[in-house]
Amino acid sequence: MVKVFTLGLSSIKGGSVPADGSMQTDANLNDYGYTNQNSAVLNMETPEKTEFHAEEVDDPVLVSQKAGAITVEWDIMNPAPETLVSFCGGTASKSVNTLTDNDQWEAPDTVPNIEMALKITPRQGFIVSIPRANVVGTVTGNFTSGEIVLLHVVATALTPTGTNAAKKLILKAQSAT
Repeated sequence: MVKVFTLGLSSIKGGSVPADGSMQTDANLNDYGYTNQNSAVLNMETPEKTEFHAEEVDDPVLVSQKAGAITVEWDIMNPAPETLVSFCGGTASKSVNTLTDNDQWEAPDTVPNIEMALKITPRQGFIVSIPRANVVGTVTGNFTSGEIVLLHVVATALTPTGTNAAKKLILKAQSAT
């Protein structure tokens, strides 16, 4: 059996969720900016377990499990106004090709429910695909000379729906380079 070691990060890309429930194609995924070093984390929570006990025995006679949440968190170092809209909602105005003093993002009045497909490509190892995720972005940081303000993103995997629904988490080995 071949052992696969997954490490580093090459990119985190996202795009719309296809109506048929499949994973979005690479051509339709967007890059949202630099990921702050050591901020990208994949977490698969331990399933919630319920044990049923009988009076006659010490061990459980039945165990029921409910899947835990699958989340990905990361910080974007250089979000453009459009990136803020993608993860936080709101509106953006931006010049055509260059950032100007008139470019801005305006926060929404209410928190939107945003869904997207995500693909996380490490430097080596398993590529992580999440065909449908709920994403929430928050702007966070300290205004100091040693830190930058970041866009913190939390994505929670959701079960895909549709006629061609993929699994909610796909790990696929990439070719060695």
